[in-house]
Amino acid sequence: MHLEMRTEANGDVRRIWYGRFMVNGRRECVNLGVKMTGTPPASGRLRDRGDAAFEQSRGAAALRLKQVAAEARTVRDSARLVERLYALKTGKEVREVKLSELETEWAGLARRRALADKYAREGRKTLGRLVAFVRSRNRRATDLAHADPETVAAFMQAEKDRGVSGRTWNKKLKLLRSAFRHLLPSGAPNPFDRLVTREEAMVFRQPFTAAELRAILEAAKDDDFIRPIIVTGMCTAMRRGDCCLLKWKDVDLRGGFVTVKTAKTGGTVSIPKHGRLRDELAKRAEKAAKKLKTGKLKAEIRGPGVGEGAARSESKAYHGEGFVFPEAAAMYRSNPDGITRRVKQVLWAALAGGGAPARKGVEVPAEEVRRRGEAYLAGLPAGERTERLVRVFGLYMDGGSVDQVAKAAGVSQSSVSVYLNEIAAAIGCGVVRWQAGAGSVARALKADDSVLRSARAGGLRRASVRDFHSLRVTWVTLALSAGVPLELVQRVRAAIRHSRFGSDSDTYKDKFLNWWMGLEFLAHVSQGENIGRTVAIHASDALLQRYLYRLVSDLVRTLKGQQITWDADFATASGAATLNDLEYPAALKLLQTPAAATKLAASFGDNPVAGLRIARLATALQDPKKTADLLAAHHRHLLWQLSRLYRIRCCIVHGSQVRFKLPLFAANVEFYLKELITVCLRALTLNPHAASLREVFQRAAFARQRVDGELRATPPNPDAIRNAVFNSVIIQENP
Repeated sequence: MHLEMRTEANGDVRRIWYGRFMVNGRRECVNLGVKMTGTPPASGRLRDRGDAAFEQSRGAAALRLKQVAAEARTVRDSARLVERLYALKTGKEVREVKLSELETEWAGLARRRALADKYAREGRKTLGRLVAFVRSRNRRATDLAHADPETVAAFMQAEKDRGVSGRTWNKKLKLLRSAFRHLLPSGAPNPFDRLVTREEAMVFRQPFTAAELRAILEAAKDDDFIRPIIVTGMCTAMRRGDCCLLKWKDVDLRGGFVTVKTAKTGGTVSIPKHGRLRDELAKRAEKAAKKLKTGKLKAEIRGPGVGEGAARSESKAYHGEGFVFPEAAAMYRSNPDGITRRVKQVLWAALAGGGAPARKGVEVPAEEVRRRGEAYLAGLPAGERTERLVRVFGLYMDGGSVDQVAKAAGVSQSSVSVYLNEIAAAIGCGVVRWQAGAGSVARALKADDSVLRSARAGGLRRASVRDFHSLRVTWVTLALSAGVPLELVQRVRAAIRHSRFGSDSDTYKDKFLNWWMGLEFLAHVSQGENIGRTVAIHASDALLQRYLYRLVSDLVRTLKGQQITWDADFATASGAATLNDLEYPAALKLLQTPAAATKLAASFGDNPVAGLRIARLATALQDPKKTADLLAAHHRHLLWQLSRLYRIRCCIVHGSQVRFKLPLFAANVEFYLKELITVCLRALTLNPHAASLREVFQRAAFARQRVDGELRATPPNPDAIRNAVFNSVIIQENP
């Protein structure tokens, strides 16, 4: 332990004392903070004496050096004591993480889920900036303990001064606080615990107008890959991942609902299908059916829908998971940012007036591209280069990005591009997804993204205000911009929320009450009247509109599911050459032909219940008055059942004993709520002149009376039964 004099570059003596001592086997040299006075020795060596003032400052410096060394040794001894106590309690030695190992140690921490590539890159970048900052303030810093509270506070202040947004700053703080909590020795104070989060300036995404949505759909109409994802997001308000990973088991084609467990919140939501989404899903289901090796759908009576049956029967086409959009699911799992880029290219093309996104080469389906590519590769001579071509092409067609394919195949990214372009030239169609040509949307978007982003205060990057997330407010935006009253929008949203709350509830009482509240929000539109009676009258009128149509549609699904023998008599009566060609109007003709209907019922010899129901339905649909009687009986049943459900609701609310099997009635009220939501949404969507729910239910009541009058008229209207089945006043299902 000794004092030091240091000189400047010009040879002058620094007028401050330095001291050197040993701690933990390391030599430390510190600025003692004692000013050097007087005249130092002429020799420049401390073994010689200077004047009196100099020697006085030397004494003060020596005293300060003893204090500094003692403090350092005290800290060392305390640290060693803590380490010994820790070793005695746990049987393990305290391990200090080196600053040079910080990024590696953080990446190796145990986690519930593996680190996403993007998050891992950002985390390593933040930790690397911290390490560089600590070393810039202390060149001898080696351990994590050298990142003291003052240093980390200065680092976070530097990040703020750099211009990062409050949200990004808070994310960095959260990451660093968590990393130090896990990597510091047990009991060591976390230097980031003293810091508080900053206020975040929220930048809200801008919703699309009706005109913009039409432009978006027009721009995406020829893109079979991304159009279904955009339509799904537009009609369901689901997030990007939930849309891409939608499965057939979550789609009720018959009931008109999509029920999914969201990836972000873990909650289960039930969403009524919009007409455009219904058409998109119907096309997907038809495509899935055609892929079946047998050409038939193996569905049971009231079993899975067409799409689900196809997905289960053709595991290869759906990756064994039953995805509705398998190509998008594959890309989302391997390269989620690829979905975002495709969506933004469509948005830019639509909103910037650039028209549909331009692409190179001939536009052909991905399946055809794969078929042509595999045929071309099969004709190449065997060799290492051919093997690399096959591997690169297969990985890329499975949805991998150029970077991912290069890593998996063990080649450079430029080689991947060369291979794919070679295959594209040979097969006469584009292989690379969304190639950026001279006038492509990708290049234009990179040059100017002002359509999708806007500047924000307190941030390094521009805020994204137009992207896939903007579709989540589509229904509300469209409804309000179309002049639908805010109260009506709130009622429909409240009914959908209560449908979800009921599904998430743990007890049947809570399920029942939430689903009944959904019915009340929709059907109790007359103030001052009895709640139960009002709901029963309005709901029964609306639910009756789909009754006959649902019976006929269920019959078609049953026939196709059972794969009955389709002979010439059935083909002549219905006009459908094959069973797969049978549609709802043709099924109605079949039921209205007595001989064919009797033969159809008899074909279910092994299922007498189905045969009996078909015979009863055919008898009712062959006579207008019997059809009217069937509708009237069902309407009375709806009124009676809804009134009973209201009495059960009152028993639960008032704490009375419920003398019913609540699970059965809860399922009943859930079905009524979903049907009523579907009726109301379709009525408001397909009838812009219907400005309120009261008007919807009034039109439903008028439709019931009109249909009954036509069926009982003398002479009867020849189209009365057909009009009753395909009632177009509330839900336009007319063929």
